[in-house]
Amino acid sequence: MKSKKTVLIALALLLAACLSVTALAENAAETPADSAASDAAQAALEEARAAADAAAADQTALNEALEAYGNAKAESRKLEILAKLKEELDGYVAAGSLTQEQADLILKYYAEQLTLQQSGMGRRGGRGGRGMMNGTNPGGDANAWNNGFGGKHGRDGSTVPTQPQTPDAPAEQDSNQI
Repeated sequence: MKSKKTVLIALALLLAACLSVTALAENAAETPADSAASDAAQAALEEARAAADAAAADQTALNEALEAYGNAKAESRKLEILAKLKEELDGYVAAGSLTQEQADLILKYYAEQLTLQQSGMGRRGGRGGRGMMNGTNPGGDANAWNNGFGGKHGRDGSTVPTQPQTPDAPAEQDSNQI
């Protein structure tokens, strides 16, 4: 009897092992259709990566071209401004208002300033400009930028009071009137 139980347990274990091996074999073995689908997905993924790389390269080339164009245009403007200034200074030299040395110094100064402005390091803060300068105008008259209603224009067009509004103090009463 004991041998029948042992044989049955051994058969059960053998059957379980066979089923496990079969299940693993089914999962591990790819069918030709699965393999073709996997290869197609891999090819599509590679194609998408190549397209993304090409788009990134195109964007980089465009950015470089735009930067080169901007630099060339800025240099052209600089040369144009300096040519007009030189012509004007030559007129002053011919009239006797300036010496040639003074004209050369002025021309050199303007050339340096234009170069600084192109690099973003100019006197006026480069590309950002000066801004509102804390609500005062360049002349120093803070009320010159008033909106006419006792306040300054806010961002949304509303008025912002220039001074805090405090209620009037109550009038003093005569102590004899009590």
